[in-house]
Amino acid sequence: MDVAYIIKSVDCFLKSEGFSKRGVLYYKYDNIALFGVLFDSPGLLWCSYFVMPFFMPFEVVVLTYGDRINTVFYSTDKRPSEDIITQWAKSFEKEYYSVISPFFEGFQTVLSNQRSITSCPKCCCSYLQLAKLRIFYYMYNSDVQKAKKELSLYSKMIHKEKALHTGVINREEKLIEELNKILACGKKEVEGYIETIVHNTKHVLKIDLEKSC
Repeated sequence: MDVAYIIKSVDCFLKSEGFSKRGVLYYKYDNIALFGVLFDSPGLLWCSYFVMPFFMPFEVVVLTYGDRINTVFYSTDKRPSEDIITQWAKSFEKEYYSVISPFFEGFQTVLSNQRSITSCPKCCCSYLQLAKLRIFYYMYNSDVQKAKKELSLYSKMIHKEKALHTGVINREEKLIEELNKILACGKKEVEGYIETIVHNTKHVLKIDLEKSC
């Protein structure tokens, strides 16, 4: 199945919605986060949507804060008929407006501090990942006390979660120790720390630091 040929049917639509294209990833961003639509074909053609806040340390593109839409493309033909592709494209556009766009808008409203971080749109991720998001969100907004509180709760969650691998626990313990030290230094140190994370995350994502869409 020629995935690139099928994705091309929604290329103009996504670009009209402000997305740029990099391989099978469509993305746009503001000064706070990257908003992505990723196509994946391990047999079926799936579409995931996600948000990556710049104030969190990422080394690669991750789909943590997002989900998949229900519209899936499947065909045994390398070049499916135009009718089948058109039908899929219409279903995709419909689900974009009913699911993806509201998700992005909801996250954008939260990250821009217009709504509480606790009212984030529903994601297909663990409660631990949501807890980590809250920590960095409060640090990004220089709310040291709330960040400390969330970090303390996160530490307790990590040690209560029996399903976590030892390596993961050790990694998170190092992060918790690092964040505790930063938070203990006060607001100015926190702001400098987050500024560095934002710069590094944008660099990893190859985003032009001098512009935003």
